[in-house]
Amino acid sequence: MKNVFLITLLFITSISFSQKDTIYKNVFFHNDTMKKYSKASYSSTIKEVIKNEFAKEYKTNEGYIKFNNSSITFTIIITAEGKVEIYEVDKESVFITNLLEKTFNKLPQIKPYVNNNGYIENYIATMTFKLYSEYVMVEKSNEPKEKTKINIIEKIPSFKNCKVKEDNELMKKCFMEKMNNHIKKHFAYPTLARENNIQGRIQIFFIIEKDGTIEDITVFDGHPLLHKSGLDIIQKMPTLNPGEQNGKKIRVSYLQPILYKIF
Repeated sequence: MKNVFLITLLFITSISFSQKDTIYKNVFFHNDTMKKYSKASYSSTIKEVIKNEFAKEYKTNEGYIKFNNSSITFTIIITAEGKVEIYEVDKESVFITNLLEKTFNKLPQIKPYVNNNGYIENYIATMTFKLYSEYVMVEKSNEPKEKTKINIIEKIPSFKNCKVKEDNELMKKCFMEKMNNHIKKHFAYPTLARENNIQGRIQIFFIIEKDGTIEDITVFDGHPLLHKSGLDIIQKMPTLNPGEQNGKKIRVSYLQPILYKIF
């Protein structure tokens, strides 16, 4: 019998949003070349553009009214030519297919990721997030933003049963322990992936909102058959205690790698 080996790691940053619209050719200026560590950022910007396009369509197309506050799930691929295309759309999200195609046609080309051996690697990402009629796109400044490091967040997000409240290092340790337990509890190796000996590491990027709920999940790297397994794990997370900075609740992003391996 084959055994499944699972490794989890944790990386934490915070994010912030502004309130002005911008032009699509400018919103990707920090991501004109796909790099190993820019995938989450690029995916987040694509989600912003889709949300913005939905909000604009909502104002002029009555058919979109019933989809306000709906969650959508789909998978994209960046081709060797640097174009974003639909790889798969979840059956519950087919209503958004035409909007996705129109939106992707508006995106600038990106230089694909080239690995150390000089080969172009396909970028495939699975995303799930909510659509809102009143969404306003993030404005991008011309200077790179400095990321808030975990060691200067006053209170990191935490699971409800983490008892230590004042020591961030102990809270991080508790968070990782609870996260690992959650993943092990809900981990299931996809049958089709196992049968075809598909293995690899996926990266799961998600947002812990100000109310502690989990939103805006993106899974990238690894095979798409592994993406849905990782997505399911994160969607089953409980509501957390939100992060705080300067006494105010903040949105915090997490990057959670999971390694799928068959022995």
